[in-house]
Amino acid sequence: MIVQDADPPPGHGEHRYAFQLFALGAGEPFRGTPGREEVMRAIQERGVASGMLIGTYTRPDGSIKAGGTQGAVA
Repeated sequence: MIVQDADPPPGHGEHRYAFQLFALGAGEPFRGTPGREEVMRAIQERGVASGMLIGTYTRPDGSIKAGGTQGAVA
């Protein structure tokens, strides 16, 4: 899985993030971390469903204070 933090600069406006999900039918599991070609081949051969979620995020100016804990998750 590839994940990048949703971290637009403060006051930079709305950013969009797209997430794709693919369900695979039965078959041999991946050995180790698969490369793009192996994943694409598995989707073409065994793909049974797919979906997409598009979300937006805006961080207003000054939303993060130096040394603060705003937005921290315990």
